[in-house]
Amino acid sequence: MSAQLILNFDSTEEFAKILQLLKDFGFENKIQVKNTVKKSKEPKLNPRQAGWGKGLFTNIAPDFDETSAGFEDYMLPSDK
Repeated sequence: MSAQLILNFDSTEEFAKILQLLKDFGFENKIQVKNTVKKSKEPKLNPRQAGWGKGLFTNIAPDFDETSAGFEDYMLPSDK
């Protein structure tokens, strides 16, 4: 009598524990290990197309270009 059992393990530690248990019960000559590691495929990212950010910013504050209060000492002198 024979049987086939397929097990999927998330880690090598889990596999080692099961393998040791089977050997402890006398199945060491009846074990066939087939290693099939599947690599997960990362989705391929397409490069951004021109104009992809159109409409992303709908409002910009009127004082956007002005120096914030308290930062005057850190700014380079301007020719205004």
